[in-house]
Amino acid sequence: MMLLSAALIEVARETVAHSREKVDPLDSVETSLHRFVDQVLLSGEDVEFDAETPLLEYRLIDSLNVEHLMAHVEDVYGFSMVDHPPSSWNTIRKLAGLIRGGGSAGSTKWRSEPTS
Repeated sequence: MMLLSAALIEVARETVAHSREKVDPLDSVETSLHRFVDQVLLSGEDVEFDAETPLLEYRLIDSLNVEHLMAHVEDVYGFSMVDHPPSSWNTIRKLAGLIRGGGSAGSTKWRSEPTS
């Protein structure tokens, strides 16, 4: 019985390690930002959008919501959007890239982890 449990634990460890290899760390930032836009800025309205949807161009968020988004990003990630033009963060994916890269959307350096 003990041998079977040890084998199952080892299989579970290998499965978890393998699944971690496939996860892009950017996904959690995108998911968090998507949730914030959906639940807070859009108040849960039935609006379909994804990580590539232009937030301003499609009028998903307005200027007041931009202020809320900027405050949220600064509070959660310690990243200031002030010096970045809207074209550099007009989608959730681009904004997540900026956060992850510390200001450069193409960078792979992680700036900070979410605090909440």
